[in-house]
Amino acid sequence: MDFRAVLHYFKLQKMKRRKFLIALGVVPPLVLEACSDTTPKPKTPTIVTGKVIDENNMPVEGWEVMFYGLEKIGISGIDTFAEQKFTDSNGVFSFSVIVPSNTDSVDFGPLGFRSNDKLNRKNSDYLLFIEVAGKFELSIKDELPPTIGQTNTYNYQIKKK
Repeated sequence: MDFRAVLHYFKLQKMKRRKFLIALGVVPPLVLEACSDTTPKPKTPTIVTGKVIDENNMPVEGWEVMFYGLEKIGISGIDTFAEQKFTDSNGVFSFSVIVPSNTDSVDFGPLGFRSNDKLNRKNSDYLLFIEVAGKFELSIKDELPPTIGQTNTYNYQIKKK
């Protein structure tokens, strides 16, 4: 076997190996870049706060409130986030959520009252009032949804029927 032919063979193998190693260093960053989401990520949290009081203006502890978002897919949707809180001993609740960019709609609402570790959703023993322009009005329809990226305040009063 000719020495030059053997040398040429090993040079070719070395070049192939070098190209392969270079490709290993270049391809993964390209793949990662191609897979990355180019949609800008939201940075400002959406804040939802408020208070629940009773007919005597005393704080209501244990009232469940929910803040969630949906991505619309066809005629239905899937949750992009869902936060559940209960009012504290001062009747206060607070959410701070960076809403995911794939969220098409957000909603917030009071759900029910917890008593004796039993949650009574949309408890029919109570009427729910929402504060509008400094006065409490009977809440017949759903409230306006929170504005994304801003602070939203909802104050409620509950009264036994």
